[in-house]
Parts: sequence; C-alpha cells; structure tokens
Amino acid sequence: MADIDLSQYDKFHLETIHYPPKTRANVQTVTPGNILLYVLLVILTNLINHLMNYGATMLSSKPSKLERVEVLERVTEILEEEMMRQGWLDKEEMLQQETDEGEKRTWVENGAIRYEVHVPPFEERPPTPYKTPGTDIGDLRIPCVLLCHCNNCRLGANQILPIGLVCETKTVQVSVLPRSTTTTSEGAFDIPDRERTSASASEIFDPRNPNPANSHLSVYRSSPQRSRWFCSRCGTSIGYSIDPGVIPEAWGWPTMLDLWSATIDREDLEKEYMAPERMVWCHYAVPWVGKLAREGAGGIPEHPLTKIDKVVGDDVTEDLRELEALEQSTKGK
Repeated sequence: MADIDLSQYDKFHLETIHYPPKTRANVQTVTPGNILLYVLLVILTNLINHLMNYGATMLSSKPSKLERVEVLERVTEILEEEMMRQGWLDKEEMLQQETDEGEKRTWVENGAIRYEVHVPPFEERPPTPYKTPGTDIGDLRIPCVLLCHCNNCRLGANQILPIGLVCETKTVQVSVLPRSTTTTSEGAFDIPDRERTSASASEIFDPRNPNPANSHLSVYRSSPQRSRWFCSRCGTSIGYSIDPGVIPEAWGWPTMLDLWSATIDREDLEKEYMAPERMVWCHYAVPWVGKLAREGAGGIPEHPLTKIDKVVGDDVTEDLRELEALEQSTKGK
C-alpha cells in the first residue's frame, strides 16, 4: 500500500468466516475515538511520505517504490503496535467492522477472469457439510478455508499444499472477458473496470457450458462429474467444483465452489484469518508434506530473495534495486 486511507478499514474482512458474530449485539463497532486515531495515522503517514519526497529532492536520489512501501508499512505497524500497547486501539475491534457481511474481490493476475465472494450474515450461511450426517460438530458454517491432501487437488492446483476457500456457489460473482478483448502493448486488457459485467458463478462455472462468453475460463474434468477450472491465457488454476446432484441429498451439501487461495489478492491473503482452519484427506497425505503442514519447514535456511548467500534479516536494498531495474529494462520486450 503506497498510501493509507480510511477506506481500508471499511472493507469487508474475512475474519467473519473464522470468528463470525452470531447476533448484531456481538458485533464490535468502530468508535469515534478510533476513527480519530485512524485519521491521525493517515496524516502522520502522509507527512512521512512528503518528508521522504523532500529528502529525496535534497539528496537528488529518489527512493524506489519498494523502499517507499517498506517504510510506510513499517511506520503503520509501529503506530498500530503503540496504540494497542497504550490501550487506545483494540486489535479485534480494528478487524471486526460494524457489519458482518460484505464482499471479497480478487482476480487472476492477467485480468481475464475476476471474481467476488459475497459473504452473507452468519445466520444465512449454510452449515459446513464436512461431517457424518446427524453428528453435532458445533455451529460451523461456510465459507471456510481448508488445506487438502488429496492427490487430485495436489495435481489440479499445482500446489504441494493446496489451500482453498470453500464457498457456496451462488455467493460468487464472476467477470470473464471474451478472447476478442483488445490488449495494450504490455498485454493488459484495454477495457475500463466500469465496462466489465459479471454473472453468478452458478452460470459461469457450469461444466455444461465449458467456455462461457468465449472467454479464457476453461475446465478440465479430472474425474467423473468433477471439474477443475483454470485460466487458459496464463495457466492459473482457479477452483474446483462437483456437479449438482452427485452428493446424496441426505448429506445436506449445498452447491459449492472451492477457490484456490493462491488467486486471492495478497493484501487479503496476508491476513491471519486466511490461514487454513482444518486439513482434510490426510489419509492420502504424502508423509513429508503432512509433516510440513503440521510442523512447518523445520528450521531450514531462509533467504529473502534468490541469492542463498543472504539470509532473512540481511540488507537486500541493492538487490531490490537491481530487480526493479531489470523489470524496467524488460518491459515491452
């Protein structure tokens, strides 16, 4: 985030998936005092931004975009930590907003396919279907975030630890661009966002119509009545679905669409509530992969970029400048 503004605190947060308030009385609200603190945070961050620009002018050395972002993000973290330490700001209150419903936007990197997940109030969400029919596992509902160890998801998602956001299909809106859409010289689609249209995922993610609107959304039938969805323009795996009517009605499963978490915007993916809450199909887990999921990487060396002579904590400012210069030099080629 190059700039901080109050709109980020008005966004829907997916913590309502993991810690959903069941009644309006339980929902914490943003107080005028906290709004004032947010305003002060914005003012101070913008002041630092201007000081950075002034300093760059005096030194005739403009900081790179990466350096600016890193400084602003660190300033924000320090200010929020201090406000929480002083008791001026409650972490949970900052995260849980006045409403318990909203939407989650994300898209495949090249922009050919975009989707939004609209999360309804808690009482309107379907119970999680992942249980033996008739058993009581508590009031757990979807959407939810799961890590899957099955062979098909590992191969279909091209991930050793596939993590998916499990949604009720009718809560997802999708925008797909026709293959005929013109692009800029850099390959980006030459169409304003306001001109994009969307439709329900129930219509778009339909294996009976495998190429909606002659778009780049494509489907692979990985097994009978199971679909793996991907972007044929960039190859990104998007999600997984089961044909309606396959699951026995007695099981109580809603029609669902699993969206791979790797396609979610990074700013949202970094939130703690996007971490998986359960692992499934562990019976088929590759032993070392299962151990990795349970225990972590086990202390293997960590490197900030690709040069393994540097470890996390080392200064990589020059390396980032080098990468940024390389990116600029290769644009348009």
